[in-house]
Amino acid sequence: MKRFLLISIAFLVYIPGWLYSQDTTVAGINRNLVLQTAYDYAEGFYSGDAARMESAISQDICKVYPMIYPGTGKTVLIFSTYSGLIELTRSKIGIRPDSARRLSVKVLAIKDDIACVKVLSSGFNDYLNIANINGRWKIVNVLWTTPDAQPGDESKELLIQEKEKITDAIRDYIEGVYTGDLERINRTLNPECRRATIVVLPQTGRKFIDRDGFTGFMQTVSNMKGIPDKNKQDISIEILDSMNGLCFAVLSTAQSVNYIQLAQINSRWQMINILRKRK
Repeated sequence: MKRFLLISIAFLVYIPGWLYSQDTTVAGINRNLVLQTAYDYAEGFYSGDAARMESAISQDICKVYPMIYPGTGKTVLIFSTYSGLIELTRSKIGIRPDSARRLSVKVLAIKDDIACVKVLSSGFNDYLNIANINGRWKIVNVLWTTPDAQPGDESKELLIQEKEKITDAIRDYIEGVYTGDLERINRTLNPECRRATIVVLPQTGRKFIDRDGFTGFMQTVSNMKGIPDKNKQDISIEILDSMNGLCFAVLSTAQSVNYIQLAQINSRWQMINILRKRK
């Protein structure tokens, strides 16, 4: 009996450590898979390896480049497609030797099945939203710029000011949604913004990406009923990173977590890509 009790106690003590090890291992595996996806994307392009590019990107990818037209100074959004990225890679248009790539990859955040990643290199600087879709980590949203984009004055005071502007822009968006104030949403949501939502089908348990655009989203907000009480909204905003007029942020509410890629367009911060996961 005494031996049985000792074994039982040992078993109870052992389980929490085992569970902790499992959680730590899973988190480490996910991080490695996320990094591998980012490297497949970047190195695949620079090496002309279309198979690596194809393995990294979702067929539902939305890749956006805010480009300033030299003649007018106006910013337009340039979109890349799944097939375009693969075929451009296959054409070896981006070929560069390892020594010329200056490639670095940093995981800004990873939670459950969504990761936010920053890629810096000699040819492009990207923010990647990577999601685990049915067991495969795939890039869903990309906002990128060129390394020679004007970074502006990176003084500490300016960064604080910009972070306040970014936070205000995101707050305009979510409070506009909750109050049905389309004017506030219109101030911060770019007319070409694309929102992706991870949907899980109850019939199969499998995930897919659903997308809506500006007009559909605004119509949905205008038809909303039963806006949650202010005390139940549970809004929090975290700025993960900013570079050269781009920003990566996380908006969490009682209903969902939103991974937002923003760009500074004509001195105003606007939301370009959103990846949403319902709670």
